[in-house]
Amino acid sequence: MPNLRCWQGLEVSEYVCALAALHLRQTRRLQDLGHNVRSKLMSLKKTLIYWKGDKFWLGKLLEHPEIMTQGKTIDELEENIKDAYLMMVMEEVPKEHKVKEIAI
Repeated sequence: MPNLRCWQGLEVSEYVCALAALHLRQTRRLQDLGHNVRSKLMSLKKTLIYWKGDKFWLGKLLEHPEIMTQGKTIDELEENIKDAYLMMVMEEVPKEHKVKEIAI
């Protein structure tokens, strides 16, 4: 697989470039979320299971084990897991949507 320069001048594979582009699109989409929706989602408490790998801290959410990410520090891991959670929750939700609080 050929190497490309797609991120800060680093040579990486096409696969990594595609992942970086997807992350950038998702990050921009999360920034477009209304403050009300984002704050409600982020006020929910979740349990982070984490451990130190060879180079990074790794973690997943106990309530959503399919969500897993990494970070150079524990703080970066927490930010990355929050972003991953928001991406999962808001996947396929159009930019124009309505929000209503209901009792469950």
